[in-house]
Amino acid sequence: MKLEFWGVRGTAPAPGAAWARYGGHTTCSSVRIGPGEYIVIDAGTGLRELGDRIMAEEGDGDIRIDLLLTHFHLDHIMGFPVFAPLFSSRTSLVVHSPAGAPETESALAGLMAYPYFPLGLGRTAARKEFREFAPGQCRLPARCRRDEHRPGHGHGAPGGGHRRTPGRLRPRRGIPRL
Repeated sequence: MKLEFWGVRGTAPAPGAAWARYGGHTTCSSVRIGPGEYIVIDAGTGLRELGDRIMAEEGDGDIRIDLLLTHFHLDHIMGFPVFAPLFSSRTSLVVHSPAGAPETESALAGLMAYPYFPLGLGRTAARKEFREFAPGQCRLPARCRRDEHRPGHGHGAPGGGHRRTPGRLRPRRGIPRL
């Protein structure tokens, strides 16, 4: 398992050399848990680059992505419409959020609605499923356990947090547990 950060900025992407050390994309991270299997946390602008990598690495194989959204602020979802696996019929995309499934689908469909985006969510090729998460409920691949909680977000939006525990792997001393 490998954790990668594709974006760590808040509010707006910040391109340019001044931001190269920590990156200029908004929040997005991923864990590849096996061939064709990914857990992705948030869908900021870093999601586009991650999507391109997934499509290149997986070739013609099937892809399973569990996308965990912490909340729907634009900096956490703005990469969703340009996520390449969303447009592939080989992709099974399960979107988890602290909101109900209809609210999650509606938020993402609204982001992709005309005049904001030329192709609506319903016209994308991936198989999509939307799930609400609540503390103690988890339906991720068996190799990972996720414990959820609903912390206060601090600026008006309900949010969710995630802690992933890899099966059989133990963190080394000095490396934080995920």
